[in-house]
Amino acid sequence: MPDVKHIKSKPNGETKATPERGKTETVKRPAKKYMIVASAILLLAILFSAFYFGYHSTSAKNGKYGFSTFQSNFDSSSNVSIVVNYNSSAFQYEIDCATNIIYNLVSAHIKNSADITFFVINSTNCTYLQNGLGKIVKNYSYASPTTCMSIAQKYPAIFINYSAVNNTVIKPDALYMSGNDNFLKQCGIASTIK
Repeated sequence: MPDVKHIKSKPNGETKATPERGKTETVKRPAKKYMIVASAILLLAILFSAFYFGYHSTSAKNGKYGFSTFQSNFDSSSNVSIVVNYNSSAFQYEIDCATNIIYNLVSAHIKNSADITFFVINSTNCTYLQNGLGKIVKNYSYASPTTCMSIAQKYPAIFINYSAVNNTVIKPDALYMSGNDNFLKQCGIASTIK
């Protein structure tokens, strides 16, 4: 068996075995393996942290704009708005849903009818009762859709719209519901709001 000298080289702990007869043999670097494992662990920790904090901030934001926040703002406001976007194919369903919402608000004594402003908006016009629903209708007010939207958005509002896709978006001072005929017939918000 030939004599082998062990020579320590660089400070990272790698060793080189050199046989006496001129052959050189290198031992694998254990420090390189540790660097790969440490990098993988660090990468996993970064990914986990990003996922955790991203999920946590998203769920906190969703809780901030939940239905209970909207309902609290809606119930405590002195005035509220109900806005129906006129769509000829489902207008009756939209009106029926708005009527159910208004009926439940008034019958449950959540709102006085005079505190509810009702708007019907289409692409070019808007019709509404300026003093709320609790007054005898003498004259309707007419305005542009933009004007009505700016009036409606001064107070918490429910927006009802026909759409082929059922969708509800809740913000602190607005609830946007849109859906097909069946969705509007069910008008789930009417029973939830009381």
